[in-house]
Amino acid sequence: MMLLTYDLLSTVEPRNDGYVAFSDQVIPGSTLLGCASLDHWDIGLPVRERLNFGGINSRAVAREVLFEAIVLTVAESLNQASIRPAHYYSGNLYRLS
Repeated sequence: MMLLTYDLLSTVEPRNDGYVAFSDQVIPGSTLLGCASLDHWDIGLPVRERLNFGGINSRAVAREVLFEAIVLTVAESLNQASIRPAHYYSGNLYRLS
C-alpha cells in the first residue's frame, strides 16, 4: 500500500519511508541509532508475524537490534553523565548535602 506514496515522495527525496523524507526523519541534535528497511508498523509492532505475513521472524531481528541500540545508548549516556563534574551541567542543578 505504501508503494504509491513512496513513489510520489521519491520524486522529491529518494530516501523516504513512504510517509516522510529522510532529511525530515532525524530530529536536529538527536542521535541516529540506525536505519531499518522497515515501515512504521514493522518497527514497533509484530503485525506481520502475528498475521503470518512475510515470514514468522522476518522483522523481529531488526526490532531486537534497534532495541539493543536504544538500551546501549541510554546506558552509555547515563554512564558518561555520572562521571561528569556537577558544574558541567547547564540549567537547574540540585545537590543533596
